[in-house]
Amino acid sequence: RELHDSLAQSLTYLKIQASRLQSIFEHEREKAADNTPELELVVNDLRDNLNIAYRQLRELMTTFRLTVNGESFQQAIEDSVREFEKRIRIAFELDNRLGNDELTIDEEMQVLHIVREALSNIVRHSHAKRARVRLHHHDGNNICISIKDDGVGIDTTQKRDQHLGLIVMQERSRNLDGNFSVQESEGGGTEIQVSFTPKKIAMPV
Repeated sequence: RELHDSLAQSLTYLKIQASRLQSIFEHEREKAADNTPELELVVNDLRDNLNIAYRQLRELMTTFRLTVNGESFQQAIEDSVREFEKRIRIAFELDNRLGNDELTIDEEMQVLHIVREALSNIVRHSHAKRARVRLHHHDGNNICISIKDDGVGIDTTQKRDQHLGLIVMQERSRNLDGNFSVQESEGGGTEIQVSFTPKKIAMPV
C-alpha cells in the first residue's frame, strides 16, 4: 500500500508539471526565449520525478516478486547482492548478521530497498572494484546498515540520477525513523549508513 500510494503521488505530480509545461508553450510562445530558465527548471523537475516514479515502480515489482516467491529476509538480501554482482565486475561482500524475525515486514522492505538502491548507485556510478554490504546490531538495540565501496566517490556537481538515489534512500530512512549518512570512505569511495531502532524493540508487546 505504501509503495502504491507513493507511486500514485509521484505520477499525479508529474501530470501537474506536464500541464504547467504545456501552458507555458501554448500561451507564451512569443516569450519563449525569456522563459528559458523556467522551462529548464520544469523539464528538469519532470525528469527527476519520472526517475523517482520509475524507481518506485521497480520497488513495487520487487516487493511483489518477493511476496509471491515467499523468500525470507536473509535470502532476499543475498539474492539482491548476487543479482547486482552479475551485472558488473565488482566483488561484493555480504555480512548480514540479522535474523529473519527481528524486523517487521515493512521494515524488511524498507531495508531491502535501501540496499538495492545503494547497490544500483554503485553499479551505475562508482567505478568500484570492491563493495561491502553489512547489516548488524549497533549500540544494543539499534540496527545498522552499511554499504561501502572503493570507487570514485560522489560528484557533487554532476550525476543528477545519483543524487536522486540518495534522496530515495534518505526518504526510506525517514520511514524507519532512522538516521541516514553518506560520507567518503577511508582510502576512497563512498559509505552509506542507516541506523534505526526496530519497532519490535521500540514497542515491545
